[in-house]
Amino acid sequence: MSLSNSVRGQLVVGLLTITACATAPVSSPPPPPPPRVLEAPPVVAAPAPAPVVVDEGAFGFKKGMTVAQANAVSALRILPRNSNTFAMRKFPVDDPRFSEATVVVSPKVGLCRVRVSSAPADPPKTKSLLDSVMGELTGRHGAPDPDVGNDPTARAVWAEPFGVGSSVWVYEAKDSKGTSTVVVDYLFTNYETCASE
Repeated sequence: MSLSNSVRGQLVVGLLTITACATAPVSSPPPPPPPRVLEAPPVVAAPAPAPVVVDEGAFGFKKGMTVAQANAVSALRILPRNSNTFAMRKFPVDDPRFSEATVVVSPKVGLCRVRVSSAPADPPKTKSLLDSVMGELTGRHGAPDPDVGNDPTARAVWAEPFGVGSSVWVYEAKDSKGTSTVVVDYLFTNYETCASE
C-alpha cells in the first residue's frame, strides 16, 4: 500500500511538529513577584506644645527687677521705716484709674510685689471701678477663689495665678469720710522669700 505524496507530506510535517515540541526546552512558569512590602511613613514626633509663658508683672513692673531697674522705669521714693518698699505716683504702664503704687524689692530676689490703689471716691464710682477690675482679672486669670479668708475688706483673691506662692488680691478700703479706694495687690512667686527677709 502506497501513500500519496500529500499524505506523506502531512505525516512528515506532523512528525516534525511532535519532534519540535518534544525537544523544546521545558520552561517553568515565571516566579511570582516578591510580596510588596509597604513601608510605614516615617514617624514624625508631634511638636512639643509651646511652654506657657507666665507674665509675672503688673503696670510695667516685672518680678525680680532690682531697685535700679525699677527706678529706671519709674522714679521710686523709699517709704519711711521700710528699706524694701518704694512708692511712686506714676508707673511705667499708666492706668488713670489708679493714682498710687508701691513695690517691694528684695535685695536677694528682686521685685516681688506691686500694689496699686485708686484715689478716694464716692461708693458708686468705687463700685464701678471695682466691677471693671474684677472683670479684667477674671478674663485674665479665670474665676477668683471664693474664699477670701477673714479679711473683711477683701473682695476677691486669685490664688496662684502665676505659680506656687503667687496671688492677686482686690480690696475695697473705706475711710471715715464715706469714700473708699480700690486696691489691687500682686504677690509674685518670689514673695514668700521677700516677706521672710
